[in-house]
Order: sequence, then C-alpha cells, then structure tokens
Amino acid sequence: MYPSDVHVAVIGAGLAAIKSMLEEGFNVTGFERRPNAGGLWAFSENPQITSATKSTKSQYSKFLSYAKHFGLLKRIKFNVVVRSLSRTEDGTKWALLLEDEVSPRVFDKVIMATGTEVTPNIPKIEGFDLFKGRFLHSQAYKGPDDFAGQNVIVIGKGNTAGDCVVDLTSRSSKVYWSHRRGAMILPRFTSGTRLDAFASWKRTRVMFWVGNVMPALHRWIMHLYLTWIVRLAWGNLDPQWRLDRNVYQATTTSAYVFNDRIIPALRNGRVTSTASVRKIVGLARWSYINTLEMLEGIVSYSQPHPDVRPIADLYHGMFPPGYIDSLACLNYTIGIDSTITCKELASMAIAQVWAGKSKLPSTEEMESPIAIWNVIVEPHEWLKFVNETAGTGVYENLCLTLQGIRFFMREPKLSYMMQCRVNTPHIYRLFETGKRKAWDGAREAIEHVNHLSDIDLAEVKRKTA
Repeated sequence: MYPSDVHVAVIGAGLAAIKSMLEEGFNVTGFERRPNAGGLWAFSENPQITSATKSTKSQYSKFLSYAKHFGLLKRIKFNVVVRSLSRTEDGTKWALLLEDEVSPRVFDKVIMATGTEVTPNIPKIEGFDLFKGRFLHSQAYKGPDDFAGQNVIVIGKGNTAGDCVVDLTSRSSKVYWSHRRGAMILPRFTSGTRLDAFASWKRTRVMFWVGNVMPALHRWIMHLYLTWIVRLAWGNLDPQWRLDRNVYQATTTSAYVFNDRIIPALRNGRVTSTASVRKIVGLARWSYINTLEMLEGIVSYSQPHPDVRPIADLYHGMFPPGYIDSLACLNYTIGIDSTITCKELASMAIAQVWAGKSKLPSTEEMESPIAIWNVIVEPHEWLKFVNETAGTGVYENLCLTLQGIRFFMREPKLSYMMQCRVNTPHIYRLFETGKRKAWDGAREAIEHVNHLSDIDLAEVKRKTA
C-alpha cells in the first residue's frame, strides 16, 4: 500500500502532526472544533473553549503562518466535534463519528492531538451553594471587564492563575490570590538577559542527564539556581505572600510561574496572597486562615483534563500497546522542554514509525517504560527516544561521540552555536539521516535566529542599563 492510500485522522488539528504525516506522503484530515487553527493561542469568546485572553501576549500569528506556509489549513475541517472513536467491526480500521453525522468516517490511523486543557476540573468547596456572586473557571475567563470594580478571588497557583490575577488588577477593586503551596515566581528577563537564554541545548541536556542518574543532586542544583534567579529578580519576598520554596519544587514544572507583574502587584497591594479556600460561611464571605471582605467574583484555576483517566498507559506517553501501528497520542508530551518543539519531535517520531523507518519494542518490552512514565516523566530518556525514532541526528552530532567530534572539527562555529546558543527547533532539521526530512535552509535559519537573539539581548541590556 502506498502512503497516499493510508488515511490518517488528526483529532484536534495538531499542526505539527498534520505536517509530519504529510511529509511521509500520508493522506491526512484534521478535525477541529474551533473555527481556526492555533489551539488555545487563538482567542475565543466561547466560554467552553480554553483560549488566550484578549490581553495575553502570544504569538498566534506564527502558528497561522506555519499552517499557511505548509498548506495545512486545507487539510483541516473546522467547527466539527468528534463524538466517538472506535474500531470497525473487522478490527482493521478506526471509525470516527462526528456530531450531526449518522455514519462514521473510516480511517487507517488516528492521532489524538486535543491537548490537555479540555474539561474544567472544578474544585469542591464546602458551602459553595451559599455564594451568590459570580463563579467561573479560568477556561471561561476572557478578560477583566466583567469584574470591573469588584472584589475577586483567583483560586490556583499555575501560570493561568497568575495571568488572571495580574489581568484583573486593571479593572477590579481588589484581587485575592488563593493557593495552597508556594511557587517559583520566575521573570522573563533578569539582569538584562532573557531567562530562556540560559537554556541552551547543551546545558538543558546535561541537566536532564544529571536528573536521570542523580535525581537528588539534580533537584538541589535546580533549587539553588532557581532560588538565585528569584532573589536576583525580586529580592526578599514577604513571608505573608506564602511563596516559600522547597527543593522538590525545583524539578516540578507545576511549581513554576512565569510572570513579570505578580510580585510588583503583591508589593503595591493590588493583589493579596491568601491561603486555600476551606469553605464558604455566608452569602458572600469566605472562611479559612483569614476571612476576606465581601467578594463578588471568583475565578477558579485547577488543572483541566480530558474525560479519561489522568494518565493513560502509553509507551513514552505516545503509543498505546496493541495499537502502535494505527493509534498515537500527542496530549501528554508537555512540561519537558519547549512544548512546541516536543510536539513536533513526537509527531516526527510517530510518522517514522508508521512509515516503517523506525521500529518500537514488543508489547512485553513496553510494560516497564510505561509503568515508569505513569510515575514520572523522565526527560532524558524521552528526548533520546523521540530524537532517535524521528531520526534527527542531533544527539549523535552534538554529544561527545566520535560523530560529534567530527562534526565539531568540521563545523566548530555551527556546532558551538547549536549546543551553547539559542535552543531553536531548526537544529532538528539540519542533519540528513534517511528518516524525517532534513531542511536545506536549517543552517541559515540557525544562524539567523542567533543573530536576532544577539540584537534582542543588546536592546534589553541597553534598556536595563
């Protein structure tokens, strides 16, 4: 069977997945319930759809440009909802049923790319029925205008909660930030340098390796480094803010909050940090460690998840045993490195497996890695797996191997740039390996991105001098 005869459905219209399948010649159709591409980065007024807010600083245009450049939009059916996915009666294909359709559509292979932010997880609060103000999950939060002049409490500690908190300060009378545990409040810039400028390919890979072989040492190194960043950026933090850090938070991405405005807002009193909500004791009053004044709005943020078990049995979070040749999942490839890059690497790996260029172990051999994945996401092993399966050639050419030494001797400037400068996804398209497609423009793109970074860093230093 020719690849063009293989019909692949991508549920959720993952752009990287569609592109990777098309590169191998598969016949691809994407299904997206939203009216446009870009996922949650595309603003939507629909309260049942997770999206950026009107004030979110996002780069939606680059996703749209990507989709247009590679001709992906014509492959996507927008404003459609997939109601069910099941095996056909003969057990050879997948039957995909859309809302408002009677007969299912049949596909040879399916990729789940719906993301993790799907169904709101509403916290249970004692006495909640007594609250007469407005309550909504952050999924439905689109901006601060509806809370103008009101007292609002935001429940949750993650990046979404942080964005809601600072966004509300522009219109609300008072904003309370309720969280159970401390957090690492990290700035985007520190000492005239972008925070991500520290995260070169080599530096992150060394730390991932340390985390794999010496996890305790890795936690302490990350704890000391991030604590130094926090102190450098914000100085001493008020203990009443309850942002105490511990060594275990340093390697838990859920403890990171990237926000340049929340600490200044805490300092000037626009935001008040409080303990977690225990119960509601009156028509509009809260009781926990401290009792707040009259509240008129609540914004809740707790990690949403699809209507399935939180952690599925997937090989490296991607392949379900028994269906590795026809079903794959991109929903769990997050929180490891650059999320967008990880999605593309995972997509390339899936494409190479389905194209027959890479092989996976037997079902029995998958059991141990799956059990480990269900306990902890191990970046070192996962990144090596997707790179090897996709055939990027990056580890072979940038690590301390004979091939890596040869590449460094032949291209010292380029090798150094790829290892120690901007950690750009273009590096995964440079080397020709016979698997995923290399790109002739990768070298120029790597050099261009580093040039732009130099200009940007020089401008940042000039402004902060």
